[in-house]
Amino acid sequence: MDLTKFGFTTTGKKKKTKDEEEYKERKKEYELKRQRTYLPSWEEEFLGLKYAVHTDDDGKVDESKSKTMICQTCNNYPDLADRNCSMFIGTSAFRKDTLVAHWKSNSHRKCEEKKKSDEVKKIEASGSCSSSQSGPLLSCVRKMEKENEDKIKKLITTAYFICKQEKPFTDFPRLIELQEVNGLDMGNFYRSDNACRRFIQYIYEDLFKGVKMQIENDLHFYSILIDGATDSSVTENELIYLRFVENGRPVNHYFSIEDVEKADAQGILKEIEGAFTRNGIPNWKDKLIGFGSDGASVNLGCRGGIATLIKRDVPHLVITHCIAHRLELAANSAIKNHKHMKEIQDLLQYLYKHYQYSPKALRELRQIGEALEEKVLKPTKLAGTRWLPHIHRALEVLVREFRVLLAHFEHIRESRSGSAEVQGRATFISKKLKDYKFLYIVFFFLDILKVLSVLSLKFQQDYLTLSAMFDAISTANLSLIELKTVNGKELTNFLATVDSQNSTYKDIQLSNMNIDEDFTRQKQVIVDLIVAALDNRFEPMEKDPVLKAASLILSFSEWPQDRNDLATYGNEEMAYLLENFHEILERNGCNLDAIMDQNGEWKDFKAYIGRHKATVAVENFFIYPDLKRRFINMILVLELLLSFPLSSAVCERGFSAMKRVKTDWRSSLKPEMLIMLLFITVEGPELNHFDTNSVFNHWWSSGRQKRPGFNPHEFIGLRALPDPDMEQTHSDDDIDDN
Repeated sequence: MDLTKFGFTTTGKKKKTKDEEEYKERKKEYELKRQRTYLPSWEEEFLGLKYAVHTDDDGKVDESKSKTMICQTCNNYPDLADRNCSMFIGTSAFRKDTLVAHWKSNSHRKCEEKKKSDEVKKIEASGSCSSSQSGPLLSCVRKMEKENEDKIKKLITTAYFICKQEKPFTDFPRLIELQEVNGLDMGNFYRSDNACRRFIQYIYEDLFKGVKMQIENDLHFYSILIDGATDSSVTENELIYLRFVENGRPVNHYFSIEDVEKADAQGILKEIEGAFTRNGIPNWKDKLIGFGSDGASVNLGCRGGIATLIKRDVPHLVITHCIAHRLELAANSAIKNHKHMKEIQDLLQYLYKHYQYSPKALRELRQIGEALEEKVLKPTKLAGTRWLPHIHRALEVLVREFRVLLAHFEHIRESRSGSAEVQGRATFISKKLKDYKFLYIVFFFLDILKVLSVLSLKFQQDYLTLSAMFDAISTANLSLIELKTVNGKELTNFLATVDSQNSTYKDIQLSNMNIDEDFTRQKQVIVDLIVAALDNRFEPMEKDPVLKAASLILSFSEWPQDRNDLATYGNEEMAYLLENFHEILERNGCNLDAIMDQNGEWKDFKAYIGRHKATVAVENFFIYPDLKRRFINMILVLELLLSFPLSSAVCERGFSAMKRVKTDWRSSLKPEMLIMLLFITVEGPELNHFDTNSVFNHWWSSGRQKRPGFNPHEFIGLRALPDPDMEQTHSDDDIDDN
C-alpha cells in the first residue's frame, strides 16, 4: 500500500547528491595538498604553548626533522599530565581544534591548577616583589581581588539562602537588589537567576563531598531506606535515604531522589544502583547490611521484590517493613472491624468534607463561634503521612468545638438549608453528637488514640533503636490494657462534666443516657481488637532471630545483675549474630575470635555493663577513647546492630520537602537540579553555619573559563585585575558556565 499520498515519507537514508560527493572529494584533495603552519599568535591565546624547532650541533635548523608544537605546562608536570597525549609528546598537526581540545581536557586543567598554586606559593613566600615599582601594583591587585572575592561570597550565600528557604531562582536578583538597598556592594556580575542555578551546583558538590567521604572512609555499615511517590510533573520518583551510626546514635540522611522510568523491582533497583555509581560509590553493596521500606510488594515481595533481588548479592541483608506503617495498618484494621470506631471515623470525614469544600459553611461556623464566644478551629482531614496523629488531632478538634459544631448542624437541620445530602449529613451528625453512648465511646477512643499517637511519633524518630522500639510497643500495650478498667484522662473529664441529673453535657441535652450503664464490655472489646492487631503486625519482628538477638544485646537495662546469670547471658545470641554477619564484619577488620575467646571482649563487655548498668549508654562506647580502645571489635558489632533499618518515615518527610521544592510552578525542574535542591534543603546546615569559604574555593578551582577579573591565559601567579569594560558592558548571562 502506498502511504506517500497520505503525507508519509520513506524511512530510508537520503541519497547523496552528485554535488555533495564532488564537494567532499575536492575538500579531501585540498586537505592532502594543504601545508598547515604554526601561528605564533596561538601562544598568546594558549598560555604554555611552545613551538619546537630541531637544530643540529652547530645550532642550525635541521630541516630533515619535523617541527612540532607541545604544551610546556603539561611537560612541567608529567605526573598530572596525560603522557599519551599528542600535545605532551609533540605534534606537527598544526590545527587550532587540537589546541582547543587539549586546553579543555581534565589533565591539562589539573596541570594549570598546579602551576597557579605553585606561583601563588612562590609569591607568598617571597613576601614582596623584587622591584620597587611592583610593590604598589601587587598591593592593588590583592585589594581588587579581595573585593571581588567578598562580592562573590555574598552571592554564594544569597544563592544558598534561596535554596534552603525553598524559594524560586527568580528571587535571586531581587534579594541582591534588597541587599544593595541596605547598603551592601554586591558587584555587577552573576546577578541573574541562571547564575543562582550555577552557584547551587557548586554548593551541592561541596556539601555532598563530605557525605561521600564519610561513606567511603568513616562508615563500616549502613542500611538504605526507600519510598516512591509522584511529583507535580506526574513523574515517578524513588527517594533514597541512608541509615548509619554517628557518635553512637543511628541517624538517617538523605542520599538521592531518582527519576524512575519503570516502577517495577528491576527498574527501581537500576535507579538505586545508578545513584550510587553516579556519586562514585560503585561497590555500595560492600557495606550494606539492611533494607527498609513500606509494605508495597514491589519493595518486599518474597519472589521478585527489590529486597529479594538485593539479598541475592547480600545474603546477610536485614529486611524490615517500616514499623510506623505497620502501626498505621494495625490501628486502621482494628477500627474497620468495630462498628462504633468506624462511625467515629466516618463522622470525622463528614466534618472535614463539609467545611473543606464550602466557604459558606465555614463562615457560618465561625459566626456561631463568635456568638458563643468560642474560638473555632477548622475540622482537619484524616489522611496524611502520619495517619494516627492526624485522626487524633481531628478528634481533639471535634471535642473542643463540640458546642459550636452541634449548633451549626442543628441550624442546618432546622432551617432545611442546603441540598438533601447536606441535610442528611447534618441530621446524622447532630443525632450522634447528642447521643450519650456515642460520646462515651468518642472520649474513650480519644484516650486510645493518645496512646497510639505517642507510639507513632516514637516510631518516626530517626535515632530509634531496636530495644527502644520493643520497649515502646510493650509500654503501649500496658497502657491500652489499663484502659479496660481505668478511665483515661479524656473520659474522666467527660464524665465529670456531664450533669447526670439533667442529662446534659455543656448545657446540651443528651439522649440514651443511663448513668448506671456499664461500658466495661465494650471497652474490653475495643482494646482487645487493637492489641490483637498490634500483635499480628509486630509479632513477626519479635520472632525474627536476628532482630531478637540484636534487641537482647542492646537492651542493657534488662541484663541480669546476678553474676551466675550474667556469665552465660547472651552467649548464644552473640554467637548467632557473629556467624550471620561474619563476612562483612571481617571485611571491616573485626576479629571475631577476639570477641568470643575465653577471656575475650564479649566477657569483658558484659563485666563492664554489669558494673555500670545504671549509667551506661551505648553512645559511651563510641565517644570515650579508653572504651574505644578497650572494645575495638565489640564497637563494630554495636555499630552494625544500631544500623538496622526500622522506620522509613523519614522518606515521607523527604517527599513533603520535595512537594515544597517542586511545586506546580516549578514542575519543569530537571531531575539533576531536583537532586541538588532537595539535598541542600534537607541536609544543608543552617545559614549561620554555612561554610561560604569552602564553596568559594571549590567554585574558584573548578576550572571555569570566565570569572570576574580573571583570564586563565594571563594568570601569572595572581588573579588578574578586573576588567572595567567587562563589568560595564557584559551581564552575567553572557558568562559561559560550561
